[in-house]
Amino acid sequence: MRKGAVLLVLAALTPVGGCSAFFVRAPIKVAEGRYDARRCTTNQLAPVADVMIGALQVIRTVLALQASDASYKGASLDRGADVAIGGLLAATFTGSAIYGFATTAECRELRGNVPTATPRPTKRELNYQRRADEAAEEAAVQTQLRAKANAAAQTAPDGGAMPADGGVEAAPAIAPNQQKDDGR
Repeated sequence: MRKGAVLLVLAALTPVGGCSAFFVRAPIKVAEGRYDARRCTTNQLAPVADVMIGALQVIRTVLALQASDASYKGASLDRGADVAIGGLLAATFTGSAIYGFATTAECRELRGNVPTATPRPTKRELNYQRRADEAAEEAAVQTQLRAKANAAAQTAPDGGAMPADGGVEAAPAIAPNQQKDDGR
């Protein structure tokens, strides 16, 4: 009789149990299609807690199913009652988690702070960024070359005077290791 009363009380509490059932506030319906989302819950802490507690109840119930009746000898609950209570609590917290995640998602959507994925850049944006990076790199190389040329000019024995050809040697018409191609 006592075990039956415990199960009856737990069964009566099942529809209202769980962290989300107690702590998550839904948006208030003001009119058809309009909601007041100023006081609804966006934090998902309660549904996460429900998931964790529900998972523990599932594990506990599975362990109770695998245990022998002899291991419950002298306990206040028998194995069948323990399995029933574990199943009810697992269902309660799982249902509460579903309610909590759905309600917080609805509240976030109504408030307009739904986390979205970062948009991927378009091919045009990627090409523009690549060209800008290349231009910046080329400018850095040219700056380094000018700095080296200025340093070399200041240490030159002739006082830094530039040669008549601008300091650039003329490239040979044909590289020394190549022969002239006469079309054969």
